[in-house]
Amino acid sequence: MKMLYNMKISTKLLVLIIISTLSLGIVGSVGYKYMKEMALGSEIIYHENLLPIEWLGQIRTNNRAIDSYTLESMLTKDANKYEELMNQMKKASTENVTYIY
Repeated sequence: MKMLYNMKISTKLLVLIIISTLSLGIVGSVGYKYMKEMALGSEIIYHENLLPIEWLGQIRTNNRAIDSYTLESMLTKDANKYEELMNQMKKASTENVTYIY
């Protein structure tokens, strides 16, 4: 402790600035490291948890559309309209398959 009292003020300030700079650098590098880990974790959460939920919502929407196309195809008497509904059902079913696999 006596060594600290015997130092010049400019030397004390220099030591204080060096310690502050090193501390700030350490805190910054640790923060940067953990921010990278958090970014990786959020990418994993997005790809493994959020995208499948989005796909399930789209599958639900497609299934509702297929249901309505089925009902409409049972009620229509126009062959062209029937063919168009069948194509739309096949398209929605194909899209569902791509989300599932």
